[in-house]
Formats: sequence, structure tokens, C-alpha cells
Amino acid sequence: LWCREDGVRPEDVIVIPNGVPDPQTEHRAGRESRPPAARIGSVGRLSIEKGVDVLIRALPSVLASVPAAELVVVGDGPERARLEALACELRVSDHVRFLGRRSDVWDQLAGFDVFALPSRSEGMPMALLEAMAMELPTVSTSVGGIPEVVADGINGLLVPPENPEALAAGLVRTLRDGALAERLSRAARETFVQRYELSKM
Repeated sequence: LWCREDGVRPEDVIVIPNGVPDPQTEHRAGRESRPPAARIGSVGRLSIEKGVDVLIRALPSVLASVPAAELVVVGDGPERARLEALACELRVSDHVRFLGRRSDVWDQLAGFDVFALPSRSEGMPMALLEAMAMELPTVSTSVGGIPEVVADGINGLLVPPENPEALAAGLVRTLRDGALAERLSRAARETFVQRYELSKM
């Protein structure tokens, strides 16, 4: 829109997507050697637009179907205290770990079984690309640039924003259907290698 307003022709515009480095072999090997579990991971700033409160609200429904599920939240921000209070209010605090800011994000991703991105708004999130690089199945909201990266049911699952029930359903489906999770994760890795590895940017 800005380009059109400035008189730039669409055929003269080139879109350069974000890119992230391919994780080192040892990080991916660590993920591949983990036994099956039910660890849901989220990485990002704890701010309102990231929707981590929606993820916590989805957790009771996830636990009803997958009692061993655990949510690991990597990151910090102005919403942290409110999110911790919400977990207590919903009586799921025993199943949520807030790790704060970490410098070992690749290692943390290696410990996840599914990556959740419940954002209310986004550009092209680097955390999503990193999760795909780690060959993780992902469940994300269909906002901003996310649908440009994730094709629903092909290399991840997309759900509407502000919808804990739909988010829970997508997470449960991924955690309980090993064949689906494997198919999504392999396609996610392939998408990353073809389009979002740092050298492509």
C-alpha cells in the first residue's frame, strides 16, 4: 500500500523475508534423541500482542486430554506477573514453567514437543522460523505474516486468534497424533531450508 501511494510499481517490489541461521547439528540431534513427551513451548516477549494469556487459558482443555502436558514459557516482559497470576487462577501453575530470558534458545527449543505461537498480531516471527528450523510441529494463530510461512495442515496448524478452545484443539491433536506431528515437523524443516535459512535472506 505504501509503495502504491508513493508511485512504486508492484513489479518493481521485491519482498525479502526474514531468515534465521540453521541450528547447529548438536542442537537438532538433542531433539531427535528425546523420548516422546508432551512439552508445549513458547518463546517470545511477554507482551499483550503475543497472546500467551490465550495459551494459558487453553491449558485446562489440553490437560483434560493430555494430563502429562507441560507448558514452558521462554522470555520475559511486562505481562509476566499477570500471566503467572492467571496460571494460578486457572489452577494450572503446576504445569507451567516461566524460564525468563534465556541465551540458550536453541537448547530450549530442542526440549519442546510442539511449539505454540498464539499471537494477536505479528510480522514474520523469528521464533516461529527457529522452531521450524528445529523440525518442530507448530500451532500458530493466523495473523500477520504467519500464514505466509505456515500452510495449515501442511507444515503446521493455524488457528484463529483469541480462541483458547481452537488453540487447545490444535495442541491436543498434535500431541496425540504422532504421525501428524512427524509429517508437520518434517514439512516445517523443509520449508525453513528452502525459504527461510539465513543465506536465503
